[in-house]
Amino acid sequence: MKRLLLVIGLLVMLGNVAAQSGSTLFDDKLLHKIEVTIALENWRDTLDTDFRYYMEDPDLRPEISREADVLVDGIPMQKVGFRQKGNFSNTSATIKLKKPFKIEFDEFADQRYQGLKSINLNNSTDDPSFLREPLSYYLMRAAGIHAPRTSFAKLFVNGEYIGLYSIVEQVDKVFLRDHFGSDANDGNLYKTQKVSQAYLTSFGDDQQAYSDSSNLELKTNEKTPDWTTLIAFIQLINSDNQDSIDQHLDQLFDTDTYLKVLAIEKLIFSWDSYWGGGNNYYLYEHPDGRIIWIPWDMNETFGRLKGFDLTLFANKGYLIPTNLQDARPLLHAIFNNADNKLGYLQHVCTFLDSIYLPQNIDTVLLGWHNLIAEAVKIDHNKLYTYEAFEAGLTAPYVAADFTFPKTGLRLPRTLPGISPFINERRMWAFEQLEHHDFNCESTDAYVHEPVLEIFPNPCQANTSVSVVHPFTSDVVGQLKLWDVSGNLVKTFPLQQFIKTGTNIALPSLKSGFYALTLTQSNGSVSVGKLIVLL
Repeated sequence: MKRLLLVIGLLVMLGNVAAQSGSTLFDDKLLHKIEVTIALENWRDTLDTDFRYYMEDPDLRPEISREADVLVDGIPMQKVGFRQKGNFSNTSATIKLKKPFKIEFDEFADQRYQGLKSINLNNSTDDPSFLREPLSYYLMRAAGIHAPRTSFAKLFVNGEYIGLYSIVEQVDKVFLRDHFGSDANDGNLYKTQKVSQAYLTSFGDDQQAYSDSSNLELKTNEKTPDWTTLIAFIQLINSDNQDSIDQHLDQLFDTDTYLKVLAIEKLIFSWDSYWGGGNNYYLYEHPDGRIIWIPWDMNETFGRLKGFDLTLFANKGYLIPTNLQDARPLLHAIFNNADNKLGYLQHVCTFLDSIYLPQNIDTVLLGWHNLIAEAVKIDHNKLYTYEAFEAGLTAPYVAADFTFPKTGLRLPRTLPGISPFINERRMWAFEQLEHHDFNCESTDAYVHEPVLEIFPNPCQANTSVSVVHPFTSDVVGQLKLWDVSGNLVKTFPLQQFIKTGTNIALPSLKSGFYALTLTQSNGSVSVGKLIVLL
C-alpha cells in the first residue's frame, strides 16, 4: 500500500508538469542545444574577471551579467544576461575552462523563455557520469518533494562547443508559482549564502541580526523585508522547551517534507547539505503559514567528500545524524520527538522499497547515459575521461583524479559507480534501520547468482548468441568478452539485458574457450563460459 500511494503521488505530480514553465526545456528525454553569441573579444577572460571580482566580496560587489543573444533549441532570445556561477564547481574547472554558467532571460529586457526568468548550466564537477546531480533531484521529485527539474544541453559560445551541461531549474518566483499554485504564492524565500553555513542559530528578536549574521539571504520581497515568521521558527527550534517544540513546530514548519528530504539525502550521501555542511537549501514561507524546505546544489552526492576517497566512510555515518544535533538545532528539535523519528524511519523504509530500488533507477540512468554519450565523447573540456564516463554507472570504482586550480597538482582518487554505491548504501540503510529496532521488509527481487547461460554454445565465429542472465527481472549492465589467457577481447556497450535473453553479435574470433562477464548495475558480476568452433 505504501508503495502504491507513493506511485500515485508521483503520477499526480508528473501530471502537473505540462502546466509548468519550461516544460519542454526540462524534458530530460531530449538533448537540448543552447547557442550563446556574446560580443566580447575575450569573453572567457571577461567573465572570469567578473566572477573573481564578485567572489572577493559578495556582500558589496554584485554579480555582473554580460549581454548576449541566445538560441535555445533554435528559438532566438536577444539581450539576455550571461555570467559564470558556482563556487567549487567554478574553481575546479580552471584547468579545463569548463565553467558553470547562468543565463538570465530577463536581465536586459522584459522577456522570458517558456515562462522562465533564468536557468543554470552546471558542469558536473566531481562526476564523471554526469548523472549524480540530475539523479539526486529526480529522486527528490519522485518522493513528492518540490525540487528543481533538470535536463541536458550541448552548450556553444560564439560557435565553439563548450561541452555537455546539466540544465537546472532556478528556485525563484516562477518556481514558487509553478510548484505551489497561483501568483498569490508570494511569501518570503530564503537561500543560504555562498560559502557559508546557515545552521539556523538564534540571534534573539533583532531582524537585522538575522539579516547580517544568519547566512540566509532574502530572495523575494527584498524591498519590504519582514523576517517575523522565520525568526519565530528559529527561536522555537533553539528553545529548551521540548514540549513547546512538539506543540508548535508543525504549525510553523512542514516537518514531514524535511524528513523526506533528509531521508533521500542520507540514502544518496548528500553531505553538502544542512546535516553535513550546514548549507545548500531554500526556505519558503508558504501562505498557509508554514515554512517549506527546498533542496539545492546536489552535485556532491553518491559516495565521496571533496578531495578524498570516502567510499567506505560513506557507509559509517548515522542514518539519524545524532552526532550533529548539537550544532544543528533543527535536527535536535525534530529527533527529540519519538513520532518524528518513527516517521523518518518509515520514509527511509518506503523509499528503499520503491524509488531507491536499483531496478527502478537503472532504466532512468541508462536512458540518460545513452542520450548524452555522444555529446560527452566530443566534449574536449570535460573534467574527466570518456572511459570514466562509460564506467561511471556500473564499475565498482572509477578513476576520477582531481587537478587543483592554479597549481596544476593532481590528486589521485576514485569514485564508486552510481549503481554499486546504491546497492551498498541500501545494505547500510537496512542495517541502520535494524539498529533503531525498525523492521523494514523489502520486495527487492534482485538475487545474486554467478552463472550466465549462452545459446548456442558451442557456437561459430562471426555469429550472434543469446545471453540469459540469472536475475528475476531485466537488468542494466555491461558485457565483456575475455580469452582463455584473461585478455580482454571486446567490451560491449552498456545496455539493458532482458530476462528471456539478449542477442549479442560476437566479433571475429579464433576457435577456443572464452568467458563472458556481465557487470550488473548493482555491482554484481555474472560469468558464462563460451566455446567457439571453426
